[in-house]
Amino acid sequence: MFAADPVTRLSTHTTRQPSASSRSHRCEPRKPAPPVTTARNSGAADAAVDEAAFPHRLRVEDVAAVDDDGRAVPNFLTQALQNQPLTVYGDGSQTRSLCYVDDLIEGIVRLLGTEYAEPVNLGTDDEITMLQLATRIRDLSGSSSEIVFKPLPEDDPRQRRPDLTRARKLLNWQPRTSLDAGLTKTIGYFRERLSPPGY
Repeated sequence: MFAADPVTRLSTHTTRQPSASSRSHRCEPRKPAPPVTTARNSGAADAAVDEAAFPHRLRVEDVAAVDDDGRAVPNFLTQALQNQPLTVYGDGSQTRSLCYVDDLIEGIVRLLGTEYAEPVNLGTDDEITMLQLATRIRDLSGSSSEIVFKPLPEDDPRQRRPDLTRARKLLNWQPRTSLDAGLTKTIGYFRERLSPPGY
């Protein structure tokens, strides 16, 4: 349902949570997942996974949203579409892996159809640096924004790249939407949301 709403289009990766005794450090989430994990983006795009309904929780990370939540994609998009300086932290060499949500949801559905109880990463293993991402968003949106650099926060990860070996073998799944295609659709949505009423 929420995959039809472009506001949820870009995400990094989803991890199916194992028990504490079997959890791998490579699949450890940044924050503990609550009993009910909710993807909240717009009024028509609310989805929740109830722990009572499934043996393991699903966690969707880093979903692009219009509100200012500190994430790179919505921040860059908002700044670019308003021709404001694009804020890159550090030298911009830290990498992220961005997956189009239509692909992500397909992987989740396939995962829920199995009895597999170990962690499975969903996302993309194509990495892009923050400086490359800022430049790509500026170019695709036709923005005249300059790029400014600020000190890198201490807790900012240098690399985020899921291992998709299990997803490919167990689910016969891999992302199909290119970064540029996903960004183009997301830019169109943000442009509409940020336009004054009547435009």
